[in-house]
Amino acid sequence: MALFEALEEVFLVHSYLSIFSKIIGYCVLEPDKFIDDRTLHGIIRGDIFTQLNISNFIDNDFYHWAASQDNFEALVPAFRKIIQQTDQYDFGNIREDILKGMYQELIDLDTRHVLGEYYTPDWLCEKIVSELNIGPDSMILDPACGSGSFLRAAIDRLKTEYPEMTADDIAQKIVGIDIHPLSVQISKNTILLALGEKLRSARRPVTLRVFLANTLFVPEGSIELFENVFKLMIDKQIYHIDMQIFENPTLFDEAIDVCSRLVEISETRKFSRIDFTSIFRKFLKAYELSEEIVKILYDLQRTQRSQRTRQRQYMEIHFAESVQTLFSEKLL
Repeated sequence: MALFEALEEVFLVHSYLSIFSKIIGYCVLEPDKFIDDRTLHGIIRGDIFTQLNISNFIDNDFYHWAASQDNFEALVPAFRKIIQQTDQYDFGNIREDILKGMYQELIDLDTRHVLGEYYTPDWLCEKIVSELNIGPDSMILDPACGSGSFLRAAIDRLKTEYPEMTADDIAQKIVGIDIHPLSVQISKNTILLALGEKLRSARRPVTLRVFLANTLFVPEGSIELFENVFKLMIDKQIYHIDMQIFENPTLFDEAIDVCSRLVEISETRKFSRIDFTSIFRKFLKAYELSEEIVKILYDLQRTQRSQRTRQRQYMEIHFAESVQTLFSEKLL
């Protein structure tokens, strides 16, 4: 069997679930609120979640194609169809991993088998988590989190046993990693649903700590005594990254977000190293940024821009028009 016998169809399903999860995420945060086109575009782009005090909910991943102005305008009727479907349900008190079930229904078993995807049943996740020694100070990591079922079970347990914990308290203790960009998005949405009503009463920004990465691919550590530098291959180029950049996870997340925004702007404007440093210090003035950290982030931003350009060129050549057509045909 070929890895993908119907590549466009699979990508269509992945795009649909990514968009559906974003709309559900917004409905959790703003129930019963009318979604106009401007708000809808903010949901698809993801920047509206930052305005709603949710950090790191959306990555500019493979499914970001739908947020471009041309594609968004063409697909608004399809997005409205999804909203009509979601309006029929109350997502305020979900007790199961609903997106996992949708994914399994939409992607056939043979394709999931080829991709090595297996989703643990909710009851088994809850059983395993119930056997763990978890307290309010525990850090919980799932290095291959999939749709986030284990993370959801851990959140439910913390909410039940420690009701005084806020949404931010819980979110700081929950970490997921997955190699699949759709799994990362769905897992973040699963966390949103699990936190539920606690999010609406949050008094400070809540950062979702789910990351796109391959946990089998680890950086090479320095062998020099007292040094704390790692060598990492990114886009066929070697980078030496000082561990101090990871000492404050919130700083790292915000810094990467600024990098992403600069990548978007740099399509029409080029930034020098001096410009970059000035912008970074302005946006992240709450943190003390060493020259070494700024240099690392500048290099990462250049790599991110290069990857984004190639990704969009590939999408325009191979997918955008045909997937846009498929998306509209399936939903309208």
